[in-house]
Amino acid sequence: MKNRYILILLFLPFFFSCGEKAEDPAAALLEEARKECEAGNFNNARMLLDSLSVAHPTAYKTRREAEIFRREVMIKEKERDVLYFTSEIERLSACRDSLVSSFTFNKNSRYQDTGYYTSPLQPIASNAASTYLRASVNEDGTAFIVSFYRGRAIEHTTVKVSSNGYYAVCDKPYSSRSYREYGVYSERRDYKYGEDGGIMDFIAAGEAPFVVELSGGSSSHTYTLRASDVEAIKAVAGLAVLLRDITSQRQLLSDAQISLEILRRNSEISKQNNTDIEDTEE
Repeated sequence: MKNRYILILLFLPFFFSCGEKAEDPAAALLEEARKECEAGNFNNARMLLDSLSVAHPTAYKTRREAEIFRREVMIKEKERDVLYFTSEIERLSACRDSLVSSFTFNKNSRYQDTGYYTSPLQPIASNAASTYLRASVNEDGTAFIVSFYRGRAIEHTTVKVSSNGYYAVCDKPYSSRSYREYGVYSERRDYKYGEDGGIMDFIAAGEAPFVVELSGGSSSHTYTLRASDVEAIKAVAGLAVLLRDITSQRQLLSDAQISLEILRRNSEISKQNNTDIEDTEE
């Protein structure tokens, strides 16, 4: 046991010497990381800090400073993200505000949390006896293609839209309803965007004429989509993209704000712990 202590005492100067020699290059890396952070290159700063930890494991003093600085880098990075997402939401919202005036907005505050937009080219009242496809999108950017059919019952579930040899098809309605309206038998099938077989995007990106085939029940029905309906669907599809972008940016902003709050809180706790350690050492 005595020999063991002697060996430890003999090697202590060596350990301290190694630590001291490691501090200078480690400090140089830390300084480079600080410069990258000041320039807004947060990813480069974090990479330099990672290199410092790997290349200089015995530079204890500098590594501790580096870990404190790493939290500062992460906080600055999140602060930048918050500013960016806030700016994007403002920009996109301005685009939305200038666009929605050309749409019809509907919302019943008694049972709806969000309202929805439709094209004035597709008023429900004047289409009470029509067979057509109607587009709508809510304030969050969730869009729907609604298939209205009037005539004898066919109980359709599938909508197929064809144009110039190409087609899109969906056979899974989000909701279904059959009823009589103004003495006319009617069928309504709602198809949610993303589950609509690409019908909305197909019409938005395609060229008329579009032939619509309804099937799935005892028989089928085929018709050509009116030019006004094509124009309406294209307009709603464009608005839906913008509204989805706003919703996405809001979620990213919320995530960044939560992360920033956690980082700030942990940083304060860490500073307090370091202060306690320093007080103890003194």
